[in-house]
Formats: sequence, C-alpha cells, structure tokens
Amino acid sequence: MENAGFVGYTDIERMAFQHSLPEIEKAVTPLLWRLKKGKTLERGEGRWKTRSRETRQGMEGKFVKEHTVLKSMDQIASFIAEREYFKANGTYTKLTFGNKMWNLAHVSHVAACTMKGAREYRRNRDSLNTYDMDPVSQKYMHAMKKISQFAQGKWPNDDMSKNIVM
Repeated sequence: MENAGFVGYTDIERMAFQHSLPEIEKAVTPLLWRLKKGKTLERGEGRWKTRSRETRQGMEGKFVKEHTVLKSMDQIASFIAEREYFKANGTYTKLTFGNKMWNLAHVSHVAACTMKGAREYRRNRDSLNTYDMDPVSQKYMHAMKKISQFAQGKWPNDDMSKNIVM
C-alpha cells in the first residue's frame, strides 16, 4: 500500500499511515520476542501486600483484575479479520483503560464548620494494569490500534455500524 501511494485512502488517512508503518513494525517486535521466549505479557500491579493503606475504607483504592493481554490482543486481531472494527475498538479500550473507577488519587477539601477548618477526603487510585506500567506494552497496544485503523481504511465493513469514525 505504501509503494502504491495508499490508493483509496483519504488525505487524512494517508498522512496518518504514511510515516507510521515503520513505527508499527518496530513497536510489534518486542511483543513477538516476548511471545517467542514464553514470557508473560501481564506486567500490571498485582494485589497489594498490605490490605489497608488508609484509615478509612472509602479512601482505599480497589484492586481491579486486569484483562488477559494475550487473549485481548487475539480478540482484537480476530475482530479485525472479521471486519468488526467497532468490537475491536471496544476490546482495545478495555485492554488499555480497564474497568478502573479512579486512575489517579483524588483529594478534596470540604468546609467542616464555620471557622473550624476543613475536612480532607482522599480517594486513592485503583490498581494499575499493564498499559499503565509498561511503556513497551503501550507501544505494541498502540500499534494494534493503528493496524485496526489501517485495515478499516483498506477493507471497511459494508455495515457502517461496525466501523469506527476516524
């Protein structure tokens, strides 16, 4: 497609893919090496060693079980092959963002009484997943998203509800 000048793509899509294909190849290489060596792809935070880090339970961040990286990547590839780009994007979103309620710690101060100071309410972040912890994993997950966008540009689904607007 690159040698043909990305025929059939819009100007925006052509600009997006023109320089990113070598980057995609470079980003997928560590994934292939990890798979070849049999290393686990999950690099997120495990369960915390101490149960309570805070004085009140409502302030404690929750452990959120991470989606299996290899299984999610396989699902994304399968959806791309079936031209189900909307489902592929949904799986990508679950893989990267997960089901966390809080991505960052949040502190708010609320007035307690007149002239008596304020109360501090704190909510710690939930557990981090592979996307949050490992920059190498981020790159190959982003590459998978680019592959999905490239495939949709080349082979869009006739049913527009199964495509993603780029």
